[in-house]
Amino acid sequence: MLPGTGHSQQDFPDRERYYRAVEFCRGAHVFPGSMLLSPDKLILCFDGVIARDMDVSAAKDLGDNGLFVVRSPGGYPGPAMTLSDIVRDRHGTVVVYDDCISACALFS
Repeated sequence: MLPGTGHSQQDFPDRERYYRAVEFCRGAHVFPGSMLLSPDKLILCFDGVIARDMDVSAAKDLGDNGLFVVRSPGGYPGPAMTLSDIVRDRHGTVVVYDDCISACALFS
């Protein structure tokens, strides 16, 4: 590496892993406003409005370096920040598909 040049922690992300995670979440039939954790605990799906009283407990079981796959029109920032902190603490990657508006943007 040349002096003054940088590199990312992960130079070549596994995009295929992201695509598989999105397909898992699309096929998992996540109920609007709820979360679903994959059996291996490496994919957390969320689809819907971020409610004021949203239960984020499923996120606490997300494995390290897991993927948080989200599609949301937004909602309340408080639960979004709580969820964002949990995903960050697990060194998770946020994968947005279709929409991520308003409070949803706090995840990224």
